[in-house]
Amino acid sequence: MLGKLLKYELKATARWFLPLYIALIALTLLNKLTMIIELPDLLVFNLFKGLLIFVYVLVIIFTSVATMILLVVRFYKNLHTDEGYLTHTLPVKPSTQLNCKILSGCIWTVSSFFMQIISLFILFVGEGLFTEVADVFTEIGEFLKAAGLMDNLIVTLIIFAITMLISLLYSLLMMYCSISLGSLFNKHKIIGAIFVYFVISFVIQLFSMVLMVVGINSPVSYEIVEVEDFSVEIFNFLNLIMILSAGLTIVCNVIFYFLNHYVISKKLNLE
Repeated sequence: MLGKLLKYELKATARWFLPLYIALIALTLLNKLTMIIELPDLLVFNLFKGLLIFVYVLVIIFTSVATMILLVVRFYKNLHTDEGYLTHTLPVKPSTQLNCKILSGCIWTVSSFFMQIISLFILFVGEGLFTEVADVFTEIGEFLKAAGLMDNLIVTLIIFAITMLISLLYSLLMMYCSISLGSLFNKHKIIGAIFVYFVISFVIQLFSMVLMVVGINSPVSYEIVEVEDFSVEIFNFLNLIMILSAGLTIVCNVIFYFLNHYVISKKLNLE
């Protein structure tokens, strides 16, 4: 059932995201064309080229922002407004509805990220800046390999990638949880959701600061971080920070998930 529901969800939301991606790639190709073709050195052409670059930067930023906004709007309208009367009459468990929204959100968020990467690659491939950046990363890799730190870098990158995936889930669940808790307000549900979001953010930021201070200064942390090689010590410190952050994020994700599930299954308020 989850597969069928996810297929429908992706099909319903594709009408928002696909035009956004098409606009991004079209604008990328147009900017690439102005970079390849030498336009006359006239004020009107320079202004046109500058305007294209400005709009491109805005669209790149808008892609990330719009993705989150569209996902939040979809979650709110589909589960916590009049549409919810139809949604919740489907022979589907609340957990399946929630899982579908989470999976769909992850898919579109990752898709938007890769579309931005592809866009930047198309724009800068073959350009001097692209080559210079590639050379810098090559030199860094050769230096780390010569210093015997490549294995440390790979471990750090793996931990970083896992932490980013957990953080992605955290962002979605936190917004969905805020909407679900905000729906408990009889009036001004959107304002309530925004209020809940900022309260949750403040509490988590405060708690995470305390956790980081305590965790970093614990005897176990000193044993993990302190080694003879200072370079390895830096990698160990970064790994420790990311592991502590990931641990807290996982706990928050579990709490957000069960709060969402509780509201949707037990305290649903569609009025």
